[in-house]
Amino acid sequence: MTAATLPDGTLAGYRLVRKIGFGSRSDVYLGVGTTGTVALKVFRAETSPESIGAELDALARVESPHLVRLLDVSNGPEGPPVLILERVGRGSVAALLAERETIECGEAVTLLAPIAGLVAQLHDAGVAHGRIGAPTVHLGAEGQPVLMGLGHCELFASGGTMAAIDTEPAASADRDALATFALALLERVRKTAGDNRTRDLESWLDNTPRAYEFPGELAERLFSCAEAMPVAMLASGERSTARDLPARIVALELPTRVSSVADPDGTEHPPGWMPGWVADLLVENPTAILKKRIAQAAKAVRPRFWIAAAGVAVGLVLAIALIPSGGAPAARSSHPAPVVTHSTPMPDAAPVPEDPLLAAKALLALRQTCFRDRSILCLDDVDEASSGAFTSDAALIQEVQSGGEIPTSALAVQATPTLTERLGDTALIGLGGQSQPASILVIKTKAGWRIRDILSGVQASPTPASG
Repeated sequence: MTAATLPDGTLAGYRLVRKIGFGSRSDVYLGVGTTGTVALKVFRAETSPESIGAELDALARVESPHLVRLLDVSNGPEGPPVLILERVGRGSVAALLAERETIECGEAVTLLAPIAGLVAQLHDAGVAHGRIGAPTVHLGAEGQPVLMGLGHCELFASGGTMAAIDTEPAASADRDALATFALALLERVRKTAGDNRTRDLESWLDNTPRAYEFPGELAERLFSCAEAMPVAMLASGERSTARDLPARIVALELPTRVSSVADPDGTEHPPGWMPGWVADLLVENPTAILKKRIAQAAKAVRPRFWIAAAGVAVGLVLAIALIPSGGAPAARSSHPAPVVTHSTPMPDAAPVPEDPLLAAKALLALRQTCFRDRSILCLDDVDEASSGAFTSDAALIQEVQSGGEIPTSALAVQATPTLTERLGDTALIGLGGQSQPASILVIKTKAGWRIRDILSGVQASPTPASG
C-alpha cells in the first residue's frame, strides 16, 4: 500500500503529509490529526504476521522514554495492522555523526547511557533488539536518545535469571552491538591533552566480556567519565535548527540487577525499575519535590549504584535549569526569565482572528516579532504551551539570544496560506513554496488559535528505523 492508493489521503484518522522513511518490511508516513503529528507504520503485504506480532509484543513488554512509543494500532485497508507511533523527528545519531566531526564526552554520556540501561531492561523483559547502533538510535524532541527499529527483534522468556539471559544468542549479539555503538561514539569524542578518561573507557570496552552485567557497568563507567550534557542538535532535519533545546535524561532505567524497589507508598516493582515520576516532575518543574523524591528512592538502592544515580540527578537538575517550562498560555511566570530586549512589560497581543487562515497569517507575523525581539515570553501568544512548536521556537530564540542569527524561516510570512484540511478545532495550513517550514498545524485553544507544530518539506529517505 502507498499513499497514492488511499482513497482520500488519510489513514487511521490521520492525514498523510509525506513519507518519512521506509525499510524492508514497511513504509512510514508523517500523519497529522486532532491529537498532533504521529508516525504511521504501514507494513508491506509480504511481511509475515509472525514478524508483526513479535514487534507488537516487544513494544508492549517494555515502556521507556528511550524506546519508541506505540500509541495505537489500527486495521490496515489491505489486512496488516497499521502502527501509530510517536513521532521522533530529530534524525538519527548516524546523521548527527555525519554532520559533526567531534562530540563532547558529556554528549556521548547523554546519547549512550540511557541506551545501555534500555538494553538491560529489554533483556529482562525477554526482548533482543537485533539492530542496535547509530542508525536506529534517534533523537527525540528534547534531544533524548530514542531506540527505533524493533522490526527485527527476537523474543525469549521474560524474567529469566542472569545465567539464562547470558545463554541467549540474540541478547549476546545486542551487547556486542552496544559495545560497537559505544566505541563509535567515543571515537568521535573531542580529546584533550592529559585527559585519558575516554581512552581508558575504550580500553575497557575492548577487553571486557559482554556478559549480562555489561550494560550496567558501561553506564556506571560513563557517568564516572563525564557528566551528561545537552546534545547540540542537527543543523538539518524535520525542524531545521542549528542548536536545539538541551537534552535531558528522564526515567533512566538502571542497567543493573538490583533487589525489588519500593515506592514511598510501599508498592513493589521488579528489578531494573526506575520511578516514572521523574518525567512528570520535569514537566511540572518542582525542584524541591524532585530532591525529596530522589532522596526517598536512594534509600532503596545499594551504594554501588549511586554513581549512576548521581549522574542522572546531575543531568536532570541541569536540564531543569536550562529547559523552559510549558504551562498554560496565561501563566507566563512559569518560564525562566530569558534575556530579552524589552525594558518594559510587553503589551497584550492583538486578538487572533477566528478564521484559521487569517489566524495562521497573524500568528506567523507575531512569531516574526518574537524572534526580532528575542522574546520567549512572546511565544505564549503564538505557540500552544508545551507543544513541539513552542519547544523548537524557544530553542531557536535561545540560540539568537546567545548571538546566533535569526533563522530565515522565522522571518518569512506567507502572503497566501492555504487551508489543507480542517478537523474541528484543528487545521493544517499549507504555506506554499519550497522554503521551510512547508506547513503548520494550528489548534484552537481557549485563548484562540495557536501553532501546535511546524512541518518541514524534507523528503523521505531509507532508514533501518522503519524496518
